[in-house]
This record gives sequence, structure tokens and C-alpha cells, in this order.
Amino acid sequence: MSAPRKKNKNTLLLIGLLLGLPALILPFSCEKEEDPGAKLKNAELVSLLAELHVAEAALQHLPATGTVKDSMAGVYYDQVLGKYQMTRENYEKMMVKLRTDPQRLQMLYEQVVDSLTEMEKRSDN
Repeated sequence: MSAPRKKNKNTLLLIGLLLGLPALILPFSCEKEEDPGAKLKNAELVSLLAELHVAEAALQHLPATGTVKDSMAGVYYDQVLGKYQMTRENYEKMMVKLRTDPQRLQMLYEQVVDSLTEMEKRSDN
């Protein structure tokens, strides 16, 4: 008779774990998703965007056909985003969020244009 009792005890333990585990995991999985750009100050965000524009300009000089351009785009983006500890997915999420705030986006891009103009002046010297 101890075998069925042991089996019932194990079954009850398993059911308890299966019911209790989601209760432990659920609060962590429902945490508010962090804004990917929240860690970046405006100056860092301007630098990030300016560097990505420079990368895009460099890509324009590669042949449009084949996988070279796509491969290099991945390398350039990963290099720039890595510098700011950001993934492409987080970058895309950040840009979607920025597009919901046109005033901030305009202010940032005015600074990006200023930064790119300054870079161009330095490269001309």
C-alpha cells in the first residue's frame, strides 16, 4: 500500500510545482519593457544617429548587387550599435518610440545634421 501512497504524493508534488511555477515566473515576465533608448543621453543618441548616417553613406559606395552590401551593412550597424551597447532590435524599438514624439525627433535630427556638418568640416581639413 505504500507504493500507491508514494505515487500519489509524487503526483501531488508535481501538480503543485506545475501550478506554482507559473505564479513564480509570471511577475517577472510581465515587467514593463524598458525603453531601449532610455539609457542614452541626448548627446549619445545624436552621436549614435550621426554614426549610423556615416555608415549609410559608406554603404552607398558599395556595389548595389550581391550580398556584399547587405553583409557590410550588418557589420557597420553592429559595430556602431555595439559601441552604444544596443542591439538592432533595440535600435528599431527606440526609433519606433522616437517617431511617436516628432518634436523630440526633430530636435535630435537638427543636432545630428549639425554633428555631420562638423564631421564634414573636420574631414575637409
